[in-house]
Amino acid sequence: MLRALQDGRGGWEIPVVFAGYFTQEEIRQSQPFDPAEARRLVTEAGYPNGADLEQVYDQDATNEFVSFLQLIQAQLKRGGINVTLQPQDLASLSANVKKGNYTIRINEGGSTGSYRYDPDIRLQTFYPGSPTNYWGIDDPRLTSVIEGQRREVDPAKRRELVRQAGRIVAENYYMPGLFTALEYSFWQPHVRNVNRNGNAPRLPFADLWLDK
Repeated sequence: MLRALQDGRGGWEIPVVFAGYFTQEEIRQSQPFDPAEARRLVTEAGYPNGADLEQVYDQDATNEFVSFLQLIQAQLKRGGINVTLQPQDLASLSANVKKGNYTIRINEGGSTGSYRYDPDIRLQTFYPGSPTNYWGIDDPRLTSVIEGQRREVDPAKRRELVRQAGRIVAENYYMPGLFTALEYSFWQPHVRNVNRNGNAPRLPFADLWLDK
């Protein structure tokens, strides 16, 4: 996918954890690409002809995003997973997602409403009672780690707790990790305290100052 969509640039990711918390080698070991093993597991689960799933998405999505879904569709087929792409109007899509009325939904990451680069922005997706925990995941071990990283004031210790949360999500396959999109940002040298957060649409202008 990186070769097809980003000219080989960018990187693989552990789900719900920002880029930089895991090395690319750690991610490859955690999520190996093995279509033959995937097909064996699908067959073993009782689907010798492949498992049929439906991927829902916004009918007004860009051509680029639809091409991205088609690429994933082709990759999953190699593992015995047959995906049908089902476009829906945004209102129906939103309602179905909140009700859990779908089998697959791969979507583009975007703003969570915060300009702060804080890992809890994404980890809260798997916290019980969170409005974005549409799947109703309630994993006591994961919840404990999420709460632990919220309380931890030592940056190094908190980083390890975030890594631990990422491993739990990946090991239980609560969400697939795909790749981190490549983005470019430019600013003049005299613009200081720039802290670009790829999960937010704009820079935190209140934190910037000019050295001139």
